[in-house]
Order: sequence, then C-alpha cells, then structure tokens
Amino acid sequence: MLQLRPLLVSAALLGGMIFWLRPDYAPSMSASPTPLRFPAGPAYQATARVLLDKPRHPIRDEIYGVCGLPRAKLAEYAIPITRWGGNPSSRYNWRINADNAASDWYFLNRGTPIKDMVETGWLKSIREAQERRATTYQTVPMLGWVAKDYESYGFSVKKYGPQKAIEPNRPDAGNGIKPDGKPVSGNDPKDTSIPAPPEFIAEGVRLIAQHAGLAERGGVRYWVLDNEPMIWHSTHRDVHPEPLSYDKLWERTVAYAEAIKKEDPTAKVAGFCSWGWTDLFLSAADEGGDRYKSKPDFKRHGSVPLGEWFTEKCGQYKKEHGKPLVDVFDFHWYPQAQLRGQGPYLGKGMDLDFNELRLRTTRDLWDPDYVQESWIRNSTEGKVTTVIRRVHEWIEKHNPGMELCLGEYNFGGSDNIAGGLAQADVFGILAREKVDLAFIWHTPEGTQNLAWQLFRSYDGQGGRFGDTSIPSESSHADLAVYSAKRKDGAMTIAVINKNLRGPCELTLEVPRIKGKLRVWRFDQESGGKVIEVVKEAATVDGVIKLTLPAASASMLVVQ
Repeated sequence: MLQLRPLLVSAALLGGMIFWLRPDYAPSMSASPTPLRFPAGPAYQATARVLLDKPRHPIRDEIYGVCGLPRAKLAEYAIPITRWGGNPSSRYNWRINADNAASDWYFLNRGTPIKDMVETGWLKSIREAQERRATTYQTVPMLGWVAKDYESYGFSVKKYGPQKAIEPNRPDAGNGIKPDGKPVSGNDPKDTSIPAPPEFIAEGVRLIAQHAGLAERGGVRYWVLDNEPMIWHSTHRDVHPEPLSYDKLWERTVAYAEAIKKEDPTAKVAGFCSWGWTDLFLSAADEGGDRYKSKPDFKRHGSVPLGEWFTEKCGQYKKEHGKPLVDVFDFHWYPQAQLRGQGPYLGKGMDLDFNELRLRTTRDLWDPDYVQESWIRNSTEGKVTTVIRRVHEWIEKHNPGMELCLGEYNFGGSDNIAGGLAQADVFGILAREKVDLAFIWHTPEGTQNLAWQLFRSYDGQGGRFGDTSIPSESSHADLAVYSAKRKDGAMTIAVINKNLRGPCELTLEVPRIKGKLRVWRFDQESGGKVIEVVKEAATVDGVIKLTLPAASASMLVVQ
C-alpha cells in the first residue's frame, strides 16, 4: 500500500478533551542508529535470580509480529506472522484492490487496478507469507462500506462548501472540517464508497480459501474484525458519523464473524480491536455531548467496562453454540505520557529525562505499582493501567481459552539507543505475561531493529530467545531480566540495563545451572549492531557476574 504522510488521529477522552495521538500511516524513521551518547554517570550494583522452581509456560512465537518489513528481514528474523491492517483496511475493497485513506489523508480513495483476482492485495500478502512458511493476521472490513474506485474523495468543496484544509494536489478535496472548526454533516457516503455487508466479506474469504487454502491447510489463520471501530465516527466520519455503541459493536461482530466462519470454520477470528485506554471501558456512544461524563451506554450495560462486556458476550456465545465466535481479544496500545510536548511513540532526540520516561512507560503493560504519568492518571479508571494483566483477568473470568493479542503497539525511540532498549523490554514482557500475538506498528525502525536481532538472530545464524518462559526477579528498577529455556536445552537470559548513564555491576544467580556462557549485546558502543562480547565460553556454576554497560541489552546463553 502507498505510504502517506501521517496525520494525528484524535478522540475526546475521559476527564476532558484529551487526545490519543497515533497516525495510522507509518512515519519514515529509517535513520541509522545515532552516534550520540547519553552522558556518563555512576555505576550501580544489582542482583538478579532465575527462579527455576517456579511454574513455567510456553512462549508464543507470534509475539514477534510486524505489520511491514522487507523480505530479507522477514527471513532473517524468521517472522512467523504479519499483520495486514490499519485505518485504510476498514474500507478495503478486495474486488478492485482499492481502499480509502480516511481522516489520515482527506478521505481519498486510492489503490492499484488489477486484471485478475489473484492480484488482489489480500491474496498477495497471504501468498508472500506462505512463501516464508508464515501466516497473516488479516483485517476484514466490518464498517459496512468499502471504496468504490481509486480516485473519489469524501468532502467535495464544490458540493459541501469551504473547508479548513485542502488536499495539496486536489483543490476540490477538503478535510471535512468547516472554516469555523465544525465538521461537515449530511454528506453522502456514496461519494466514495459502496455497501459491504457480511456477504461481501464472506465472498472474499471464500476467494482466499480457494486460492490460498483453508486455515488448517496453510491459509489465513486469523481474520481480524476491522480496525479500531470505536473511533470510526472520527477516522471514517464520511461514511459512519454516528458513534458506535456496545450493542451495535456486538451486532456487527456476530454478523461478520459468522460469515467468516461459515466460509472457513478452521480459521480464528479476532476482535474488537480496541484503540486504547478509553474504549477498554466505554463505547463511542458514551462520549455524548459531555465528554464521557454521563456515560449513558456504559450505565445501560450494568456499568461493566466495554472490554469486559465484550469478553463476556464471547463467552456466552461459546456456551450457547458449543464453539467460539471470537477466538482472540485484540487491543492496541501506545504510551500516552508526555514530556515537554513529546510522547514516546513519535518523540525524538537525546533528552535524558524524556528517554527515561520512554523506558518507564513499558510498565503500562503489566506493572500494578506503576502510577501513570499521563492524562490517564486523572481519568475515571486511571492511575494504573496494567493492560495485559487486566485483559487476562477478563478472559479468565468470562471466556477461558480466548487468546490475547496486542494488535498494535510502538514505544518509539528509533533515533537513539532507548528505542532498542524499550523494544527489547517489550519482548521480555510479552513472553513473561503470556501474550499470544503482538504486532509493532508499523515496522521496526532504526535502533528498534537491534531488539529483533537480539531476540531472533543474535548470532546472525538464527540464535533466538527461548521457547519456555522461566520466572526471574531483579533487585533494581533499572535492570530487567527475562529468562527462558530453548528446545535445544540452552538457557537464554535477556538482561536489559535501562539506566542510560550508569553501568550495572550484576550478580545473577542461576541455581543448579552449569555450562558454558556466551554473551551477545547491543549498546551505545556496539556500532548499531548486536555483537558477541563473551566469545571465550566461560564456565557457569550457579552464578554469573557481569558488568553491563549503560543503556545496553544483553543475551546470555548458557549451554
């Protein structure tokens, strides 16, 4: 798909007009790792321990998912699954290979004409994955409309009057906002789109099954029910201006999921694709005219958080029908903390305080002791997010066996070493917290690639982090430790010194473990790559002592 310049997607949130900032077109951040360094500081002492007596669990390979990556990197990192999605996918017309850029770019239709159905973007992405013995996490429109052609746009200036911004190359294509800041209303959805009921999606799934096989035969394993439906009234307001409610979400979920499973009963379905903190608790209909103060839809549903209610409905369906309707709970997460006008995802630069904030925000995902440093702290459900553990609790309570997917995330920092450290920390968290699938948006950039190298091919020959998670503990907040056992018998331990200034004098206890130690690492001195730092295999007998450079991530391999 064509990559366009990003615009910020916004939605009014709890406790006032707060904005969730995240463009659905990936910004270009492909610069090489920066040669700049954070200032040196004092060393600190830390101890850590691998808890071999504690329960273990498998690590899903699908946590290393991406939405876009060059083929060479897909092969090098042996990426098992790729996501096909984003805002434009809500209006993807598989018959003509066209979509709509939505509010990200003036509600423009675009695409590449095809001569044969085998050229449709769905099938091409699936076949590319199959060539690598991988699969796709494939988004299907549930919005009810898809693009009708390759050039139409949603808000004609001639038809709907002057607008606040005009597409640079199309003087008649406005952004749907009047000069006074009010949205254009009463426009015709058919200006850009045609209806796309469940039958339209079923026909597309049937096409994929015919050409790429059913899920059980190497076809699409996961079909995803659209993208962030609770902000359709913002991102796709030209065709869906009304805010979505609890009941309308479920009504569409049932209709489209049943249509998919009728065509491929062996495939799994993912939903509801939450866009962030607010819609884990409230529907778009709760925003009303008072910025979520009265929450009428929430109250009509027993004051049960939307995400929990959705999970409960999925559990009820499974009990009533003897089979699941939605197999995967999908939610998206971008850190919301801000410092001096910058957030971790899009913020850049070597500001020490800001990059330390970036590394703290990975705790959004799991840590009950981490008090929010964003607007969320002042929201109704604020102070602590623990989003992964929270969703796990809903699943265990209402629909055991449902998979958990972090469908989009990105902690930024690709322009300096903190981006690689944050991503390495996220991989450890995903493994430890029993996440089933996860996808960075949009692709690893700059220093983020170092984390993929460390966890997927630290030695350049496919050496990976292990397959079975083993609990670990650390004595210091700046030191993250994640342990695993690999199928070949090796123990792998990812050790991340998140202190950007000071080295760590580490004493790591690995009781009853004996073998040869080798260590690979990236840091500010490694030249933008993962290097081996302990080449002469040292003997390990229960204890490992290492000096970890400031701002470093190391993979310890004991075999």
